[in-house]
Amino acid sequence: MNYEEFIEYVKNAVDEACAGEHKVQIRKVVKNNGCEYRAVMIIREDEHAVPTIYLEEFYDKYQMGVSLDVIVSEIIDRDIRFSGTLDLPIEEIFMFDKIRDRIRCRIVNAETNSEILPEIPHRIEQDLAIEYYILVDSSKYGVSTALIYNDNIERWNVTEEELFEIALQNMKDEASILDIYDIFSEELPETPGFAMYIVTNQRKIFGAMTIFLPDVLEKILDMLGDFYILPSSVHEVIVLAAENVDDEGYLLDMVWDVNSKHVAAEEFLSNNVYRYRKCRKSLELIKKIKSSEVLC
Repeated sequence: MNYEEFIEYVKNAVDEACAGEHKVQIRKVVKNNGCEYRAVMIIREDEHAVPTIYLEEFYDKYQMGVSLDVIVSEIIDRDIRFSGTLDLPIEEIFMFDKIRDRIRCRIVNAETNSEILPEIPHRIEQDLAIEYYILVDSSKYGVSTALIYNDNIERWNVTEEELFEIALQNMKDEASILDIYDIFSEELPETPGFAMYIVTNQRKIFGAMTIFLPDVLEKILDMLGDFYILPSSVHEVIVLAAENVDDEGYLLDMVWDVNSKHVAAEEFLSNNVYRYRKCRKSLELIKKIKSSEVLC
């Protein structure tokens, strides 16, 4: 059974299992980096919001031998667990006074998201774009978000600059700076004097943005001095002291290799490497510096 046949089977089986009480739809969902997914949604008459259950993972299970009956049961069970559990009532999602404290921002690749950027408030940082979203729900089952569009901030009479300040304020206590050797102690034997840290948020979802929080930048500067940023994914970045790097080309090669082999298309952030200099207080792409150019 190919993927299209699998989707059709799941739709019909879920519809039959619901015994006509709900409307079952298959929708295409475009996410970060223009990645397109297929999802099943079980729509009830008395609910304004329903779970979006992506089918790719279930097709993978089917290909690994999990029976179709088990897959359909898992989909229905997930819908039941998620339904009606949102922290924020759906009718309040775009009421500014209700969602102000839920506004966050995330960093994405500007080029691979170029089609959506004109429709949303954003700012550019080198080859990256900072965009804004509402944290609708966060639980052990996952995170629900709603992207903020230009017409939203027009209705709220809020500027992108104000949105940025609100998002940073809401995120100020969410950053996590983790010693990479503590996490990968077996794979990466600790090298004395060579510190590396993972920067993310407590949810470890869209945590790469936390590197731009002023308090985080200052803390890393205190720990490392000038430092390099390796974009691991939209969820996290790796930082290391500039004084420990002799070959910037090696860092670029490493990022390209990891992105090509280990990072999902939706989670890709950048193939570039960045350096943060204390004297400039700004992020810069790695480039060959002419001998006559004064850095600081």
